[in-house]
Amino acid sequence: MRLKPYLQGDVDGLCGLYSAVNALRLIEKKLTLDECYEEVHIWLTALEKRRGEIAKVIINGLYLYDLNFVLNLMAEKFDVTKFRPFYKQANIPFNVYWDTLKSFFEEGDQRAVIAGYENRRLDDSHWSVIKKVTDKSIHLFDSCGRRYILKSKCMTQKMNGNQTIVLYPAQTFFLIKHDNGNNNGNGKQKNNS
Repeated sequence: MRLKPYLQGDVDGLCGLYSAVNALRLIEKKLTLDECYEEVHIWLTALEKRRGEIAKVIINGLYLYDLNFVLNLMAEKFDVTKFRPFYKQANIPFNVYWDTLKSFFEEGDQRAVIAGYENRRLDDSHWSVIKKVTDKSIHLFDSCGRRYILKSKCMTQKMNGNQTIVLYPAQTFFLIKHDNGNNNGNGKQKNNS
């Protein structure tokens, strides 16, 4: 058997931090690698103060409340509006979720979505950045190199069938460059929950 190199996520849980920095790059396109490195350092330092042992964050990854914390830091520093339209909602119909994502991207640029999902085939959970949604697929800006997910392979509730990707609406963060007061240009108010 040919030996293959490990990739991000094989021996760490850093997809949450990567999703935050990659979303920031989509919103603030002029950020340099050094500036992104500095942001990740700031976030890890803040997480260490908040949670204690940083090794657990690196190995186990960011939980929903940790990612929310990091995104609040980002939102404040970079004037980004963060909202979660499905916060604390259960059983969101798949088409409602998909249409909400698609509409969000049709409204302009300087925006990104971070979504939590589970790959049932690989028994793996992951945070990823969505940069575009079409009628047939989600286009990703992902730290593991995945470029898209087909709509036909997705669902929002665990069911039996051919769908292998379970998207979690309540674990979805919509991010947009903030430009006028507390309104994100979409009638939605800043929500740091």
